[in-house]
Amino acid sequence: KHSYIGVTGDSGYVREGGAQRAAAIVSQVTAGSPAADAGLRAGDAVIDIDDEIVDSWESLVAQVRERAVGSATTLTIVRDGKRSDVTVTLAERPTTLQ
Repeated sequence: KHSYIGVTGDSGYVREGGAQRAAAIVSQVTAGSPAADAGLRAGDAVIDIDDEIVDSWESLVAQVRERAVGSATTLTIVRDGKRSDVTVTLAERPTTLQ
């Protein structure tokens, strides 16, 4: 079983305060997914997951996969230059996406 939050994206950079940093940039949020339920939006930049740095799309995917299905996970995101924490409960990746 693989954990799933329901976003697609790419590696990129986000401006936070006066600095620019690497992040996983969300391009699409799947309707009805854990990410949608948590309020994530296209354009959000994920920079941490449970206080572990996320500096690329691959980093986010790896971090999600190493966590258990059903666990509550805190994503730190930057939206419109402001940092906030979002709690996402991981679901099992649907078999249609395998």
